[in-house]
Amino acid sequence: MNGGVTSIVAGELAHGAFEHGFESYGVDILDRLLELSEKTGGFLHCTYRGAMPPQPERNFTPLSLAALANTDLRGDTVEGVAGWTGEGENDLHQFPTGEQVFHEVPFTIIDPAQNGRKACLGLSGAAQYANRAVLKAGLKAASVYLLHTTGKNYYAGSISLDYTDGSGHIDHMGPGKISNWWYPTAPQDRKQTPHMRIAWRGENRYSRNVGVCLYGLNNPHPEKQIESITFRSAGDQNKWMVLGVTLSDHPVYFKPDFISAGIPDNWGAAAVVYALVEGLCGVKDQGVAYNHALLAPRWEAAGENKASVTINYPASGGYISYRYHHRDGGTRIDFTGSMEQTDIRLLLPEGAVPSLVSVNGEPAEHRTETIEQSRYLVINGIRSTVNRVEVEF
Repeated sequence: MNGGVTSIVAGELAHGAFEHGFESYGVDILDRLLELSEKTGGFLHCTYRGAMPPQPERNFTPLSLAALANTDLRGDTVEGVAGWTGEGENDLHQFPTGEQVFHEVPFTIIDPAQNGRKACLGLSGAAQYANRAVLKAGLKAASVYLLHTTGKNYYAGSISLDYTDGSGHIDHMGPGKISNWWYPTAPQDRKQTPHMRIAWRGENRYSRNVGVCLYGLNNPHPEKQIESITFRSAGDQNKWMVLGVTLSDHPVYFKPDFISAGIPDNWGAAAVVYALVEGLCGVKDQGVAYNHALLAPRWEAAGENKASVTINYPASGGYISYRYHHRDGGTRIDFTGSMEQTDIRLLLPEGAVPSLVSVNGEPAEHRTETIEQSRYLVINGIRSTVNRVEVEF
């Protein structure tokens, strides 16, 4: 859809393929959905973007904060240096230092061990932090990237791009541009390209989810040389931490996320389970709580010779459970459940002609049906609870 993939449509399409003689296509769709889920840690999202546009060529210039740094990444630090947000071991000590790249933007992160334990610029109205700081630049840039975070999700302060001609541009750091370092979140804006991403996540003694965000600011006057960048705190007790600043000769660009947004993931999951249960596993409720069940296993299309399947309704206790075993020359299905009647529709191997069909050791009435190029063995009206169906070719 619109060049992307949604598991809602994929699930419905796979289900339709299984039921209309295109079983291999249904299997292929499920295989592709599995591959998608493996790209996102085994979790199947509802919407994925399609082909991405080529990335622009960009040049970056990381700026050093060494002369302005006043805060350690650790809460327990040396005298005269602010210890992160002043909360002891509730800190950012895992954050990597040196030359680092976040979302393809390079930064120079100060090693506190090489700079008197001063690793970043801490801005606040509180003691030991800077209320104002000026970073020298002396360069032209189309955009400025900030690696930063705050102790609160509201207003943190402002930066000013100070041009050599005496003019300037001020940008205020609030929601959508900065996030709390505890459980950081990035905005989901479907109407425009977001200019903030979560750059890094780690943990400390008090939280398993701490992090830093990356914000990109487009310079409205890229033709002007930036003499300096001035940081101003909000003047309150909130802490604004700036860990890196990088200039770029291209407007702000973040590679679009492979995962799109806007549709709940469980909508897609429901459609895929629908295709898996009724399509590939072939279990369909034709009555109420599986009192009349259809068993139509299509494992032949997936090249699987053995399968064990149990489908259960927790609320009513209705269920069906079966074991499928295919070998050269025959197929066996053992099944049981809460059904009062079961119909069988077994997908036959290509070219196979049933020579013997039995239910619980007795010859069974049967017929074959053709859907497109697929042939099914059909047995209707099995009324016992525990059963074995055997088919010889």
